[in-house]
Amino acid sequence: MSGAATLPAGEALRRALVALLLGAAALTAGAAADRQGDFVHLWLGGRLAAAGGGPALYDPVAQRRALDAALGGSTPDRLWAPRNDALGTFFYPPPAALAYAPLGALPLRTAGLLHALLHAAGAAAAGLLLARWAGLRASAGALLVLTCPAAFFGHVLGQNGVWALLLIAAGLLLHQRGRPALGGLLLGLLVAKPHWLVLLAPAALALRSARLAAGAAAGAAGVALLSLLLLGPAPWRDWIIQLGALAQLSAAEGAPLRLLYGLPSAALRAGAPSWGPAVAGLLPWALAWAWAAARPGPTAAAGAVLLAGLASPHLHPYDVVVAIPALALVCARRPALGLGLAALHHGLLAAEGGGGSGMIVPWATLGLLVALGGLGAAALCGGEAAAHSGWPAGLRWARLR
Repeated sequence: MSGAATLPAGEALRRALVALLLGAAALTAGAAADRQGDFVHLWLGGRLAAAGGGPALYDPVAQRRALDAALGGSTPDRLWAPRNDALGTFFYPPPAALAYAPLGALPLRTAGLLHALLHAAGAAAAGLLLARWAGLRASAGALLVLTCPAAFFGHVLGQNGVWALLLIAAGLLLHQRGRPALGGLLLGLLVAKPHWLVLLAPAALALRSARLAAGAAAGAAGVALLSLLLLGPAPWRDWIIQLGALAQLSAAEGAPLRLLYGLPSAALRAGAPSWGPAVAGLLPWALAWAWAAARPGPTAAAGAVLLAGLASPHLHPYDVVVAIPALALVCARRPALGLGLAALHHGLLAAEGGGGSGMIVPWATLGLLVALGGLGAAALCGGEAAAHSGWPAGLRWARLR
């Protein structure tokens, strides 16, 4: 008999679903590119970097000129809001412009199509790496990511939450496989989204790995130095000058506050005093440090990733992948609980919808809190031990390990 014929029914079903989702992503890649979502602004940073426009990387006039040229002479209003006259549209630090430079060297539509295809592959790869780390079947890990609405938002908008998850997954797995310095180097690439790099610091404590922390510092410094050498000092100077305004971007007029799901944004929506968002962000970050110090291990590391999302002032729909490492661990250790948590987390994010609910504590944020509670419950019940037998009869078809 062939290998496919001997597959358990649940595994065959999961593989078929993975293939179906990847096929759907490939078939809709052109539509995603034509939508001209957030990817246009990310491509723009890469375009200026690839064209030798480093000194003008954060110049709104140069950005507008490059966008007009790419879009046939006129940039639509939805791609250039009034605030862009002062801040431009590319908000990431210079290493991010380098990362997008290969796509920036391509025509916009071609780059958008390629990014959509790569995004689907990156989502599946992140799931595979997390599956190996947590002790799941590869198909189960891939489905955790591919069925997450955040991955769909990233596909449609051309955004980068999945790329952050891929780096996190690779870092966790390399640490587990005895190569923490290399894992840290990859995590250091998150300097392209610098607030993530800072907020994820408790994960190194949770894993008791000085080499992971040192590798992350070296990776971040190396990429920053490379961008300094290739783009010159002007982009770093300009980005640092506007850093204060960027930090207040969520509270700026016209900012999509309803689409931000960290606790600082909930404080803003609630009309908290000026110090409220900072306190709302520090609380989950402090919890991550306390958890990492008190009960080190993979569970605390997954909790640190999830809590980094809750602490973030810039947790957009495509960034709500931070619970997936936690969901993977719970699925491996307590399959019934894990499947329920994953369905609830993904369902609440889907209920939030593309336009946002506008709730003070949105459905997506509630999903993160539910996942956090489930991870804590699984840790209290089973410690760091992997899952074993004892499957509920009704779930035997869905064996995840």
